[in-house]
Formats: sequence, C-alpha cells, structure tokens
Amino acid sequence: MIIFEKVKKIYKTNNQIINVFENLDFTIESGDFIKIVGPNGSGKSTFLKLIKKIILPNQGNIYFNDDINHSDIAYVSQNLRSFFLNLTVKQNLLFFNSLNNKSKINFESKILENLKYFNLEEKINTQMSNLSSGQVKKISIIRALLSNPKVLLLDEVTSNLEEKSRSFLSDFVQNELNKAQNISIVWTTHYPNEIKQNNEKSYSIENNMFKKFS
Repeated sequence: MIIFEKVKKIYKTNNQIINVFENLDFTIESGDFIKIVGPNGSGKSTFLKLIKKIILPNQGNIYFNDDINHSDIAYVSQNLRSFFLNLTVKQNLLFFNSLNNKSKINFESKILENLKYFNLEEKINTQMSNLSSGQVKKISIIRALLSNPKVLLLDEVTSNLEEKSRSFLSDFVQNELNKAQNISIVWTTHYPNEIKQNNEKSYSIENNMFKKFS
C-alpha cells in the first residue's frame, strides 16, 4: 500500500509558481490497477515521480507499507534516451541489472523470456540505435520487469504506438502482470478511450485533484 497524505507539489519557473497538487489524498492498494488520464502538463508524470521519490513533495507525506520499499517500485518514463544507443539490447539490460547488484545467473534466459512476450527475441543482439521508438518503449518495460517489481509505474507507455500494439500492451499489463503476477500498476495516459477498458480504477486529473470515473 502507498498512501498520499495532504501532498502539495509546486514548481517554480521563470518567477512563476505552478501548483500541481494541493492537499492530495490518495491510496494505492496492493494489487491495484490504476489508470490516470489527463492532458499534458496536468501532473501525471509528477504523480509517478513522487511515488518513485525522484522528486519530493513540498508539503504532506507519502507512506509505504512495510512490504514495499523503494527497490520494489519500477518506473517506465517517457524518456527513451536512457539507454546506451551504441550497445545491444542484451548489453543494455545486463548493464542495468548490474546496477541493481543482482546475480547474472539465469539472467540471460530471463531476458530472452521477456523479449518473447513482445516478439522481440530476434532483437536481443541488435543495437538500440537500430530499434524503432515503439520497440525501445517495449524494451523499457522489459528493463523494469527484470527488477521483479511489486509496483510498476507506466508513464504514457502507449503514446506513439499503433492501435494493435496499444491493445496488446494494455491486455498484457492487465492479464499477465496485474492479474497473474499481482503487480500493482499505475498507468497514465492522455487517451480517454484507454479508460475503463478493463476493471481498473480510473481517474482524471482536474483542478490539481483526482476525480474518480463512475
């Protein structure tokens, strides 16, 4: 469980104060699948970064239950430049695994297993620079999954994907990750038609607060 209690977040830029959240109360239960829709600049990425502690609130608190710690949370951002483009898919994933101080034993087979989910096993020795933006996005998700997260934060993961890939990814996250593996999911999007495709909890961001879809 992750609990937001009276969280306030502001940004200061060019002598201007932008109030992103004001007294935000929100709870993510274990096993939740939460979708949040809103336009660019509404605070979706800020919300995920607060969970991951990439940024901190100006006021209020964010609590984790005893069964969740920082290393249990994986974050897939919109930034596709976080890979070494001159290295292969396999080399990149091995490197990021080493940052987590995890054993390499059976890790290569785990990489291949995850690549197969996305029909990317033939790309294992391909340089990242030779992948499409959609393929890089899928590799970003695989990188997050290889850390065995309990909570997975997905920031606009379907943007720039064709309809078939968007539908596959939504079904994969819902059925394989959330239902089968009980990974808690927080998914942000600016596509209203992605809301209530399944049985997820759905919210929009309005006036610095969350509004639940009925």
